[in-house]
Order: sequence, then C-alpha cells, then structure tokens
Amino acid sequence: MRTEIYSPEHRRLRDILKRDRLAAGLRQSDVADRTGRSQAYISKFEKGDLRLDVVDFVRICATIGCDPHQVLDEAFADWRSPSGGSTTFKPPAR
Repeated sequence: MRTEIYSPEHRRLRDILKRDRLAAGLRQSDVADRTGRSQAYISKFEKGDLRLDVVDFVRICATIGCDPHQVLDEAFADWRSPSGGSTTFKPPAR
C-alpha cells in the first residue's frame, strides 16, 4: 500500500482545498464539472484515496479561487527554516 497519501502534508493539502471549496460555496460536483473530472475523483481526493497531480491541483485551485502558492505555503508551513525564509524548505524530522 502506498502510504505517502496519508502523510501530514497530504492531509493538510486535502483539508485546505476542501475548506476553500466550501468557503467558495462550491459542491464537489461543481468542481468536477469545471475541471473535467468526475465528482467521484474529487471525493476520492478529499477522502485521501488518491493524490492529485500538479495540473489537477492548479486547476482545482483556479476553480475554487485560491492561489496555489498560498495553498502550498500553508500545507508546508512546518518545512520552513526557523529564520522564516521563503526559499529554504527542509522536511521536518520524523
């Protein structure tokens, strides 16, 4: 079983996109229609049953009206260096 989809980063990414989708007043079926994906695909992503590729990630962000850079900054906030630099990312020790 691929366990990477259950990482804290993937969970945060799913949570952020779902939060932003709901804040935009969109249903999964709305996002699906606008991105050319099925509602089941959106549901599986939000439940953690599949991973998005970068193209789907950007399309979903555009559809729900969020900035993909900000989503990634939020999802990977704990990877930032202690100095807070925006270009220095290091995975946290596990």
